[in-house]
Amino acid sequence: MEKYNLEKIKSVHHWNENLFSFKCTRKNNFKFKNGEFVLLSLIDKENKIIYRAYSILSSNYDNYLEFLSIKIKNGIFTNILKNLIVGDNIYISKKPSGTLIFENLLNKGKNLWLLSTGTGLSPFLSIIKNYELYKNYSTIILIHSVNYKINLSYRYYINNIFYKNIINFNKLNFIYYPIVTKEKFINNKRITEIIKSKKIFYDTNLKDFNEFKDRIMICGNMSMLIDIKNILQSFYNFYEFSSNQMGLFATEKAFIEN
Repeated sequence: MEKYNLEKIKSVHHWNENLFSFKCTRKNNFKFKNGEFVLLSLIDKENKIIYRAYSILSSNYDNYLEFLSIKIKNGIFTNILKNLIVGDNIYISKKPSGTLIFENLLNKGKNLWLLSTGTGLSPFLSIIKNYELYKNYSTIILIHSVNYKINLSYRYYINNIFYKNIINFNKLNFIYYPIVTKEKFINNKRITEIIKSKKIFYDTNLKDFNEFKDRIMICGNMSMLIDIKNILQSFYNFYEFSSNQMGLFATEKAFIEN
């Protein structure tokens, strides 16, 4: 386990039967950029090492690490993770990684769109707390789509605590746009639908995407990533960040499976 730091669970919060989050200690020398992910590693019942990629939800200036996770029935990894309690051990990879850092996007954007489903919210909660970001964008739009209202984790935090902090810090125009697709809610159309129909631009009083003013980050289930990527490339001629070039949009492909 030379590539991992041994950390201790500080707190656990079970949002519902399908979703939970936890905080753990953070080594003083562990550095990361807001939006990156790490590998979480545990020891299973057969004394084997198992690991999964998780985006860091906390900010790089917090003295703890925070993560959000689903609970997968019969999941090899999450069935152990969800039962951790305060004081238990967890191993965190020493080297963070990921594409969802604002340095990967082409400079001179006006609006930063953060499009997420489910636990894909995690890196964006870290990103919106990166105050360096506000020097680069005048408006940040956080879209979080879930199936049921109970899965709108951190909704209270965003609407209350975060908004107050951001108002005190900067006059940034921050827009939180929650979506619930399987029950009655103020916004119940999928992300792809609100983009194609232009509803999102009407609701936010912003103009349609264009390469000069908009930069986009995407994190969530794979089908959503593929669909939005196709829309951006086919209808808007946006190009994705790669190791060879900065992009007009960036996606994260590291997800837990079980």
